[in-house]
Amino acid sequence: MTAGEAWGEVARDVACMIVVVAIGAAVLGEPLAAGHSLLGGLLLGLGWTLVLQTGEVLLEAHVQRVREHGTTR
Repeated sequence: MTAGEAWGEVARDVACMIVVVAIGAAVLGEPLAAGHSLLGGLLLGLGWTLVLQTGEVLLEAHVQRVREHGTTR
């Protein structure tokens, strides 16, 4: 997996999470603009997703580098 493919997966995951939160908000009858708790939850979820996905991308790049060069340096 290249770095571009990995970042593409990050974008896809974030987009899916936004869609899931929007559908959940619509089902509950609460628009996204209303309620600070919903917006705060969305931002918190996005933040953790980005942190975890960035870590995954960096780990994958490290593993690929080790495979190519046989060393961590």
